[in-house]
Amino acid sequence: MINRILIPIDFSESSKNQLKYGLSLGIKAQAEIHVLHIYQLPVVSLDAFVYVPDPENLEKIRSNFISQLFDLIKDVKFELKTDISVAIECQYGIPSDLIKSYAIENNCNLIVMGLQGSGYLTERILGSTTTHLFRNAPVPILGIHKSSHFVQIQNILFAYDGDLLVKKNILEPLIDLSKIFNAKIHVLNVVEELSEFPDLAEKLFENDLSPSLPQDSVSYHIIQKNDILEGIQEYCENNDIDLLTLIPKKHNILERISSESISKQVAYHIKIPILAIHE
Repeated sequence: MINRILIPIDFSESSKNQLKYGLSLGIKAQAEIHVLHIYQLPVVSLDAFVYVPDPENLEKIRSNFISQLFDLIKDVKFELKTDISVAIECQYGIPSDLIKSYAIENNCNLIVMGLQGSGYLTERILGSTTTHLFRNAPVPILGIHKSSHFVQIQNILFAYDGDLLVKKNILEPLIDLSKIFNAKIHVLNVVEELSEFPDLAEKLFENDLSPSLPQDSVSYHIIQKNDILEGIQEYCENNDIDLLTLIPKKHNILERISSESISKQVAYHIKIPILAIHE
């Protein structure tokens, strides 16, 4: 069950929209909200000496960031017309490490991250922190583009690569979101050769996924495309998909999207929110 949502804020251009989406989701899910900012020490090097601010100045730096968080949250809550309670924390250190440890220590079961860049999958859309967390976070990651707006999710796409699911309950976050919004789940496998069709439909979908997914409101689909990203993009557009779900792992869909296809003159953007679930 999604009942504690962590929203790491870095005050980038997409932060306000990320927070707005996270709070809106928290309201819909009736979840506890945690907002976290990780900052770096302003270390100055003078020849052979390194200057580090004294404890008093460090506390001023932290207080300044806390104040900025309060102001940002206040603005977003005003826009959303909500008085939802928000826990605020500000820490110094390496963002990816502290975000993971904070999520574990506070029993958060979803992290809402902002996606930087123009909207391409893997390194092309994600900053280094988000990229790391997409692959290694202890809880699911919901990536939000700066152009994304919170909507009542009606259709969720699970882009399935055909591999056996290691954990039986791995799709619980996907199922939780579908229940929160009463949304339909679309399971999609994009194959490069038509010869792959016969066995996949029954073996991979009906046999392998049915035990993990509810029987109602789930549909299974296979399409043929040489470009995996293009296939996902077309399905999203043709079926009004509101949320894309992936299981990042070695040799899965992210790896199958080659750098060549990403760098095509006419690139295919995935602009909807992306849910990353980890094995």
